[in-house]
Amino acid sequence: TTKEDLGKSCLRPSVEEKLVDVRSFVLLKHIYDDNDDNLTLVGTLIQNVFKVDELDLSDDECFHFEHRFNDLIADKDSGLKQRNCEITKNSTKTTFQMSAPLDKDAVFDIFPFKVYTATLLIELSTHTKGGMRLRPNMLLASTDKRNGISIQPPYLKTLTSEGKHNWFSFKPRCLKTPCGSVDERIDMLKTKMDKVIDYD
Repeated sequence: TTKEDLGKSCLRPSVEEKLVDVRSFVLLKHIYDDNDDNLTLVGTLIQNVFKVDELDLSDDECFHFEHRFNDLIADKDSGLKQRNCEITKNSTKTTFQMSAPLDKDAVFDIFPFKVYTATLLIELSTHTKGGMRLRPNMLLASTDKRNGISIQPPYLKTLTSEGKHNWFSFKPRCLKTPCGSVDERIDMLKTKMDKVIDYD
């Protein structure tokens, strides 16, 4: 064995690789800024892993790939907490609660106006299992971006006639059904969603 062969084996070890189909979906709740002018995205991240029967997993193993946000490791200490995991016949669905920092770029900065774009890069890390490297193969929606990211509708709380709290999601049909008057629902939506100051 030559030194060149040893160097090649260290840099690129002979590990079998397998592509695994994965889908990630983001439900955006809101974006907030702190006192240091940093932006953070709060929402729900859902990861679906397909064809798990080919990965030689145990019956109760709910497999998912680890994440990185903007090139940094994302775990429970940095804003990503696993909330739920479901196992089906040939796939897994893992739900995370996410709080991810956004990268800001100023596209217009002329006093007194500033316009920023904020981006979040979500990556999946490879996983080595039993001498095999599992590499995620991201399935992205090419025709409709709403299949990759969507704004999560707020769940509002009202009092029923019995004095109990009733949770429901805001939908246009509720404006015509006995789930609160139009004015009450508009006020609740403003309280839930509008985080900016109205100067009108």
